Amino acid sequence: MLLSIKSLSWLTLTLPDVFAGASLVFLSLVNITVGERCSRTVFQKFAIVFMGVCFAITVWCTHWPVDKEFESKFFTYTVKLTYMKSVAFCFSTIALVLLNYIKMVIFNNVFYILVFGLINAITICISANNFLSLVLGLELYSFSVCFLLLVQKNGHEQKKNAVRFILTSAIMTAVLLFGISLYYFQSGCLSFSKINLDSNIASTLGITMILAVLLFKVGAPPFHSWMIDMYEKAPVILVFFLDTMWKFFVVFTIIKIFSTIIANDATQYNSVLAIISAASMIVGGVMPFFEKNIKKFIAYTSIGHIGFVSTVFVVTNNSQSMAVILAYLAFYSLASTCFFLSILFLQRHEVIETFRDVSGLIRRNIPIGLCIFVSLFSMAGFPPFAIFLAKLRIFKLLLEAENYSLLILAIIYSSMTLLYAVKCLRYLFKAENLKFEKFQGNNAFFAIQVFVQLLSVFTYGSVMKKFLWIVTDL
Repeated sequence: MLLSIKSLSWLTLTLPDVFAGASLVFLSLVNITVGERCSRTVFQKFAIVFMGVCFAITVWCTHWPVDKEFESKFFTYTVKLTYMKSVAFCFSTIALVLLNYIKMVIFNNVFYILVFGLINAITICISANNFLSLVLGLELYSFSVCFLLLVQKNGHEQKKNAVRFILTSAIMTAVLLFGISLYYFQSGCLSFSKINLDSNIASTLGITMILAVLLFKVGAPPFHSWMIDMYEKAPVILVFFLDTMWKFFVVFTIIKIFSTIIANDATQYNSVLAIISAASMIVGGVMPFFEKNIKKFIAYTSIGHIGFVSTVFVVTNNSQSMAVILAYLAFYSLASTCFFLSILFLQRHEVIETFRDVSGLIRRNIPIGLCIFVSLFSMAGFPPFAIFLAKLRIFKLLLEAENYSLLILAIIYSSMTLLYAVKCLRYLFKAENLKFEKFQGNNAFFAIQVFVQLLSVFTYGSVMKKFLWIVTDL
């Protein structure tokens, strides 16, 4: 027999990826054959059901014994990695359900197909144990984002933005492939687990180019300009998916690769990472003060958060520190989700581009105004939110490593995030805008979001333990 029963039992761990890929193909075929005869509402419900089934399969797979593992030349499937996939499918299912609840049917059927494209890109990056499979995941992401920009009906600017994104992504893909070829030329291996720099300039340059591309994907300086432009021109729904989910899993991929590099004594990267972390915190701390556009504001704050967690890579590489990074970004994604859901709800009634458009909101609708207020302060790391606890842990790591320059900069950055959160709060209380004088929302919907964020501090310990278990012996 080509496959034993034991092998088939291990293949069960691949079911989430297989079903997600099959869902993408099925929805694409339905759209091609039926097209506009299938209403957006029906298509959306199909997408929600398929995403929910993917989530149910991953939850089922997480109950398998921890030692179960299936490994091929390009992918690794373990129970730990399945837990990470369950996070992606859970988030996507909830997001699609909530978008259906607030009646955000703003795209045609292609939108839901491309959301599945993003999810498949994430699952590929999670399972990848080889640089070539990593390229496959990153390219599927670029393809999905590009077409999400192109399927909009409103415009010339969005098409220009899509073209810019295609060109920059193509250039970075060329850099990535060149870096991979340099590393393969020297080492003869493409597996993450066998990375060995051995002081060779070719392999070191190749790994540096690969990490540069991954930093480009999360928008770390000096590779951040494309992200600012794209966030500004992209629809809120796309910014929502990229800011809350994609960055979290790209950082997880960086942890998979970078932990191996550090384990092989790559101290030559510390100074470069320190400079990138410092630049990210400076950009993410200063620029939001001068930014009134909501999406560009989120882009700059996201850059700052990436720089803040990058300081951990500079000073330590143990499993606990990697778990702190994931916990920090997970709670940031939660706060960002609540913020974007509030903005999307408001966009059913008015065009929301700047903070001036939501001025006076908290005076006219307390639940939704309070939800935006709580989300902003949670993202900024105010107590009593869970991000505050993760920040304290990162400060402790920097202090224990005696890296006082990064510690001082991180404290200054954290203080600045609190200041621009207060600046945003001032807009919410202003009485200039009368748009929402008659606005009515579902108070319970936003009260639940506020309640979830306030309770997040009590889940910090359990979330840390789960991420610590995942990243141990990754």
